[in-house]
Amino acid sequence: MAPKPLAPLVFLITACQPPAIEPWHEARQACELAEGEHPVDTVIDGRPALDLSPECSLHLGELLGVDRESFEAAPLSLEALLHGAHLLVAADFGEVGQLLASPHASTWARQHLARQAERGGLSDRAPASALLLAHVRSELREIRFVPDLEQYAAAYDRGRMVLGEVQSHEDQPPLWMASVLMHEASHGVGPEHGACRDRPDEACDADLDGVYGAQAWMIEAWRQGLQPGQAHAEEACAGSVSDLTVICSMVNNPGDDLLCDPLARWRVCDTLGQR
Repeated sequence: MAPKPLAPLVFLITACQPPAIEPWHEARQACELAEGEHPVDTVIDGRPALDLSPECSLHLGELLGVDRESFEAAPLSLEALLHGAHLLVAADFGEVGQLLASPHASTWARQHLARQAERGGLSDRAPASALLLAHVRSELREIRFVPDLEQYAAAYDRGRMVLGEVQSHEDQPPLWMASVLMHEASHGVGPEHGACRDRPDEACDADLDGVYGAQAWMIEAWRQGLQPGQAHAEEACAGSVSDLTVICSMVNNPGDDLLCDPLARWRVCDTLGQR
């Protein structure tokens, strides 16, 4: 019998994606975000402005190691958390090079994220959102709900983030929840809190070189990505001013960083028509 002719070989050439980009791309695809699309998720009339599909919510939960069983008695806490995770992949935080060059970045945070960008193959032109997501995923292996934790509280415990009950989206909007993910992940590499200068029973940072500073750095990068006329940008920017006010109240000596200057915090919002 004559041998069968060999079928022609078809080579599929695909672009090699940097390892840190792949989870970010997959999350954006699961959440049906088109290239260049950066919707603003905030709280409007007590509810998040965006609706997350079941596929998007499931993917984000799996991506961040969310223990869904622990959240069964706290669905609002889970929803708030997932909207924060969605903001991490959906929002425009600029490019990696811009984020690392920010004057608001502390030395340890800049160095750590620069190493993560190098390991993950992220160039200076890559989306900073992918780097922030990689940072959160590398330092938090699990997120779970703890019923006896104080309301609205979050804590870091050896690679695990624990979250208390959320009873209002107004108090835990998506940007704040995204920044909490950044804060708790930064505990894996950043300095520990100390006592507040005027509230010794509370935990504060000595200055903006701590994890509160990393949290503020992320919020400011998000603020810089807002565009005039963007849906919900004005409301969200006003909320970010409140977020930075809270963060700065947890820093004993913020120094002359403009993030903690009450007037400077409004300047970004002014360009959006919000004051």
